[in-house]
Order: sequence, then C-alpha cells, then structure tokens
Amino acid sequence: MPRVFARRAALVAAALGVLSLLPDRALAVDHLLITEFANTPTAGEFVEIFNPTGDTILLDDFYLTDMVFYGNATGTPPFDNPGNYWHLADGSLSTDGFDFCVKFPDGTTMTPGQTLVVSISDGAGCSASWGGAPVDFQLPRGTPPSVTEMVDAGLLHLGRSTVGASAGLTNGREVLILFRWDGDSELVEDVDIVQWSDSGPVGTGNNTISPCKTGITVGASTYRDDTLPGQQEVVLPHEFGFTNSRFAYEETGETLTGGNGVTGHDETSEPYSTTWVRSSPATPGSPGPYGPPVITAAEATAVDRIRVTFSSPLDAATATEVTSFQLTLVRLASGAPLTAPVALSRAVLDASTENRVVELWTADLQPEAYYEVRITADLLSEDGRASVPAGTRVFLYGFRDSPVLVLDVPRAPYVPAVDGDLHFSYRAPQGQEVVIRILDFEGREVIHFRDESPSGGIQALYWGGRDRLGQRVRAGVYYMHMEVPGSGRRAVEPLVIGAPGSEVGR
Repeated sequence: MPRVFARRAALVAAALGVLSLLPDRALAVDHLLITEFANTPTAGEFVEIFNPTGDTILLDDFYLTDMVFYGNATGTPPFDNPGNYWHLADGSLSTDGFDFCVKFPDGTTMTPGQTLVVSISDGAGCSASWGGAPVDFQLPRGTPPSVTEMVDAGLLHLGRSTVGASAGLTNGREVLILFRWDGDSELVEDVDIVQWSDSGPVGTGNNTISPCKTGITVGASTYRDDTLPGQQEVVLPHEFGFTNSRFAYEETGETLTGGNGVTGHDETSEPYSTTWVRSSPATPGSPGPYGPPVITAAEATAVDRIRVTFSSPLDAATATEVTSFQLTLVRLASGAPLTAPVALSRAVLDASTENRVVELWTADLQPEAYYEVRITADLLSEDGRASVPAGTRVFLYGFRDSPVLVLDVPRAPYVPAVDGDLHFSYRAPQGQEVVIRILDFEGREVIHFRDESPSGGIQALYWGGRDRLGQRVRAGVYYMHMEVPGSGRRAVEPLVIGAPGSEVGR
C-alpha cells in the first residue's frame, strides 16, 4: 500500500505553496497521539490526547498511566517489576501512593481531529489553572468530581486501586503511557508515550524508568523488543506557566515496524528531544500552534490548488506514468464526498525522490474543516500494470494560503569547528517580516535573524555556530524557529550541533 513520507512530503508540498501530510502508518485505526502535557503547577497537571486519524475511535480499551519501575536498567533485559503497567494484563500489577493507571469510561469516543484533556488533579482546578481551558476527564480522587472521572483500572480488573492517594506527575523525571488492552489478552499494546527529564535528553542514568518490555513473556505470549532504556530519549520539563507540546505529528524518527505499538511501531523509539517543543504556550483542548493547520475562511478563498504526494510500491528506479488517477475528497464531519470537481494534472513516478507520485487537483474546500483524500490509481510500469489499492487514504488536515513558511535545515549534525558555516534556507510570504531564532534545548535564544521584507522566493542563510556574543555554541540539540510576527504562522526544525570527533553532539 502506498504510504506518505511525511517529512519530505511536507517540505515538497510546502515548497509548492500547499499543505503538510501525515504518514498513513500514523493514521491507522486507534493510533492516537499525546500532544501536550503539563507537569506543573500541581493543580494544573494534565495530558492532552489527539485523534489524527480519519476514523471515530471507541476508547473502551484505552488506558492512561505513569507506572514504570526499574532497579537497574543498564544491564541485559528483561527489566521488570510488578509496578510496570503491562502487569495489569496478568493481574500482578502493584502500585505505590504516587502513580496511577486509569481507563477511559466505556462509550467514550474521539472523532477525527478531536482532542481530549485529562486532568491529573481536580478538573475544575486544572481548568482554572489554564484560564478556563476545557477539561474532559479527571483522575478518580474519592471526592465529588467536577468533571467526568476516569475509571480506576485496578478496581475494575484487580479488586484493588491503582490510583495512589498522592498520584501526580513528577516535575523532574516522568513518563506518560497511553496503551490499549482488551481485558483478556496476555499482552498490552502501546498507543503513544512521552517522557521528560531535567537531566535529558538521553543516557542510561536518566532512563531507569523508561519502559522496556524486551524479553518479557506472559503466559504463551512474548513482547517484541523495545528500545533499550539507555537509548531512549526525553524532552526537558517545561517552565512554569507553559506546557510541552508535540510538533512532529508524524512521529519523525520513530521505528515503524517490529514494535509493541498498536500499529507495530516501537513507541519507545521516538526521539522526544526533537519531536516535542519545551515551554510552549499552553493550549489544552487544541492541537496548538505546532499542530496540523486548520483551514480558515480567509485561506479557503486564497488557494484553489493542492499537491498530493505519496510513494508507490514500485521500484524507485523505475520511471512510471500514472495511467489513471481518481481522487475523492471527503469532509470528515459529515462523511460525505464533496461534489467539487477534481482536475487531473501531470503525475509521474520520479526516480530521484522517495515522494514519487505528485498529483495536482482543484476543489472548492470549506473553511475550518478536516478532510480526507481517498486515492484510486493504476500505474503502468515497465513490467506491466500495477494497481494501487482502491481506497488508499491520505489524511489532509487543511492548507495554508500560498506561499507558506518553509524552513529547510540540514539533518546531519553540524560541527562548527569542522564544517565552517551552516547553510540553511527558508521561504516566507513576500513582503512580510520574518524572524528566525535559534533556540537551545531549554528554549533560550542563542541568536536570531530578521528579514523585514522577503522577496517571496527561497532565501539562503549562513550561520557560523556562534551566539550573539560571538561565543561558539556547545554541542547539543537546538531548534530553528521561524515565524511571521503577529500572524500565528511558524515553522520549527531540530538542529543537532556536534562536537569534533563525535557522531552526534549531545
């Protein structure tokens, strides 16, 4: 089945002034995402969950927990303890007074593009902490709830509580796991995980509570290998008054096969230090500024062309014409196909890029809506006709008016002492001021660049690896952050600064 190469697709599409896409593996049924969390203040602790798929998902088998315990995670797996969340399935799960394992109430559903906010403390208090933001659920606390309570998984399955009297999120080092279990199977399935630490971003001493089910057998079933704890990454905790937010909705860098996730992903392999943003503006109940774009009325009237990019199952070295191509655009809110015309333009299989099929079409889109593109195509190859399965889906969140912001940063580690200047490029709307900031891992500005009147084309910039005072920056994980002031538009890309003689600077 064709799949979207999200990172490159986003860059290709953005360079053409159009949209960003997510991979269909990340859009498989039941693959929800943790997209924002707050670990302080105590009254404001919450986790936000987002449905990036094109389906309404029933949450009867979905659980949320922070229960991971280890003694020594630097040796050879298996690393196990009765306090690890996967022992809910075999009935041996034990808890202390500071952690929790809860389940969504039966009948809870998430529609495409919907977010749910779970308060770790009292729901009303959490909402007040963030200016009246919506809160959908709270942990059961033994007191009259102000919003709907999650279900105590221990009371439901074990006859004893798995919600500690002092359950909450640790500020310095913590992990949150969204997982699925049908109540009968010997194994649980990870849905999404996020980890943070004030000692990050990676290291054996920092990851003794990173989940690892490698080598663990329950009954007749054995878990697949997770990433070793010492190789798992984290994001730094946020500052007071802010939250941490996901900006890589395609989970860039995560291992997509052979894992313990609901779609086969290894959820423990996600490089959180580059897929999450530290100390972002709090937006509980919304994907926020780093989330997928949603169409606005102004943008809907500004653009009528969109390019869809995906890969084919054919040999990458074979140039192939698309002989027939049909697109059906479905508005997810109603589930009904749009009647707007779909215009076929040139579509070829390009041997020079992974994103090999590009289709141009026009349609009268409605503002502030989520859409799904359903593709049917036949490809004529040198060896005969190959059929792309009917109903192949590419999920379209929306689009921004052309031209969009494009920030292209080299993926390889940059070593200032060896490489000289770092070359990167950007594109922004013509005549609108652009500010590009380089931020360190803790969100502090290192240096910034300002273009008061961009020409509208691709612009090149060079940076010598020094801060505002002329001092060479240390090795580590940084971010390039580009925005048009006052517009709410921004682009964020990770930047790894390496040290001489090292493979990756940390």
